[in-house]
Amino acid sequence: MRPTGFEQYQNDGTARGMVGDDSGYRSAATDNPLAHRHAFTAGATWFLGVMLLVAGSTVAMQGAVMLGAIVLIAGLATVAGAAVALMG
Repeated sequence: MRPTGFEQYQNDGTARGMVGDDSGYRSAATDNPLAHRHAFTAGATWFLGVMLLVAGSTVAMQGAVMLGAIVLIAGLATVAGAAVALMG
């Protein structure tokens, strides 16, 4: 089954974007690799912070409240640091 005209147009545009021939399909990763790396690192840091929040709340519910609170605070600080990195 052949794709419709619009689907073929989208496929061609995506293919042109992969080889860099069409400026309408430019990738942020190839335009500014340093900013892409910083954004990826900030996203990974944010994910780590969310995991710390989940782990801290789970530990606190199991009875080790002080340890859970420490992990929660670390998670909040990590998420806040990632947010600042994404804004800057």
